[in-house]
Parts: sequence; C-alpha cells; structure tokens
Amino acid sequence: MKNLRLLLPIFLLLSCATQNNNTTEKKSETLWVNSLIVPCTRVAPMNCLQVQKGKTLKDNGWEFFYDNIKGFDYQAGYIYKLLVNIEELKPGNIPADASSLK
Repeated sequence: MKNLRLLLPIFLLLSCATQNNNTTEKKSETLWVNSLIVPCTRVAPMNCLQVQKGKTLKDNGWEFFYDNIKGFDYQAGYIYKLLVNIEELKPGNIPADASSLK
C-alpha cells in the first residue's frame, strides 16, 4: 500500500503531460509560390499552386502543390517567398488520399 502511494503521484504527473501523437518531426523550409494557379489532377481534376523549395528561385523548377498552406492567403499575380513549418504525420493517421506532411 505504501508503494502505491509513492507511485500514484508519478502516474498522475505523466498522465497530465501533453504531447501531439499525430506528428513526428517538425522543420522549417523556404517555399516559393508562383503567381498563377494551374489545372492539375490528383484523385480528380482540380487547381493547384505551383511551388519550389529552397533558398533560391529557379526558372523551371515549379511543382504542383495539391493542398492548402495554413494561414496563407493566395492572390494571383505575385510570386511569394514563404518560410513554412512542416510537420511529418505518423503513417497511421493519414487518410489514403492525403499528404503525409502538414
């Protein structure tokens, strides 16, 4: 009984600790967003941003970006340079047609 009294506060402290079990690794990255949204296809036809990753912008390095960027309000006609935080999601928490990155 005495040991149980000693262990109970430890278990209570551990149960109060908060952690995000949906993500594994976080990192920051420079992301360039092109001035136009273009037609693309994922599961169905849609419109996509065009992006490049890295510190410098290349002439023909654009790739489709199939998702939204949280907190980013896109307006056509501008090339954006963003510093984004990227979180890698745990494999068991990802829908079949979704990205593994948040």
